[in-house]
Amino acid sequence: LIDSLLGFNEEDGHLLEDTIEGEAIGVTGHSLGALTSLLTTYGPSRDPRVRAALPIAAPGCLLSEGIADEVSVPLLVLGGTRDLLTPPASNRRAYEVANPPRYLVELLGANHIRFADVDLEDGQILALELVPGLRERDIVSDAREVAQALGGDARSCPAFGTGAAAGEPVSPERQ
Repeated sequence: LIDSLLGFNEEDGHLLEDTIEGEAIGVTGHSLGALTSLLTTYGPSRDPRVRAALPIAAPGCLLSEGIADEVSVPLLVLGGTRDLLTPPASNRRAYEVANPPRYLVELLGANHIRFADVDLEDGQILALELVPGLRERDIVSDAREVAQALGGDARSCPAFGTGAAAGEPVSPERQ
């Protein structure tokens, strides 16, 4: 994606012509897009052109301990205190594996879905079958596979089972 955007930056007459500073690339994403932004910033898929990252509602619990290695890129992890899909502990994990400078912002009362500007509560999304045939156990199984590939452990993810501390927002029933 970065290559494509930088190409448009050099293309005569393109809407993005001369609008992107190639030495100041920042990445952001929401939810799995947040995970993508973290993987673009750190780890074996790191793009050294990335100079800042803003993951929003990050499933940071899927990241391995040493993923940041010695890379130091300014990072602001943004999450909500009422997020049922990537609970605060998951965002904190994304913050904890990063090297300074790093910042963690937890918006009091914010849930997962509202970052996407959708007028639903997380519990409503969890109750919907948005993709026919997709079940929660399939999502959990996929998350475990992603975590294993990244060297992380999905069992540490509050939403996926045993990693939640007492009182953590992990499900609509516990809210």
